Amino acid sequence: MRARKVVARPLLAAILAVAALGTALLTSPMAEAQTRRRNRGLDITLGLGAGGCTDLYCAGLDMSAQTKLEVLFRVVRYLSVGAHMGFQFGAPDRNLPGFYDLGWSMVVGPEVRGILPVGRLEAWLGVVSGFMRMQIEQENDDRNQIDVAWMNGFALGFGFGAQYFVHRRVAVGLDFWLYKGLFDKAHTYENDGNPTVETSRDMSRSERAAVGVVFTVGAVVTFFIPL
Repeated sequence: MRARKVVARPLLAAILAVAALGTALLTSPMAEAQTRRRNRGLDITLGLGAGGCTDLYCAGLDMSAQTKLEVLFRVVRYLSVGAHMGFQFGAPDRNLPGFYDLGWSMVVGPEVRGILPVGRLEAWLGVVSGFMRMQIEQENDDRNQIDVAWMNGFALGFGFGAQYFVHRRVAVGLDFWLYKGLFDKAHTYENDGNPTVETSRDMSRSERAAVGVVFTVGAVVTFFIPL
């Protein structure tokens, strides 16, 4: 019986030591960091900044505001997929009283993003493809009559940026995006005081080549929802 007690005491001490070590590891900063990793969940990102265009159709417009919304699902810590929606606006570069100009573009489509996490900092690269519309509204005279020209079609986008998690579920950062529209038709809506006329035509090769790139840069805030 005494021998059994002699053997049991060291065994019990070993079990207690292992339990204490496990508890220490589980409550260590490393373990806490592991539990804080954003391995799976939703990233909801709101962006605001400036946007411009290298397009000949935007020659009469200056850079102006842009905004975007992204809802991405983190499949794993390093990859997310979801929806991307952005609006970019162009301001008139002429200062004539009584005249009105407005240019804007919209991009909506699925996005795939690769993520490189380094502690609280995350760098990323993203691609988006989907629907794009570019539209320009311009007064044709001093009677406030608006002519509208627009193009719809497929678009590709490429973006990169970085964000820093100031809280477990909130990050702030910067991003930069390029969007290239691939259009085949041009549409116009002319208002000359008579019944309005809407026309559509096939774009020539030179017109398609003249379609440039829409670019945006801005600040973002991301809300992470673990799943």
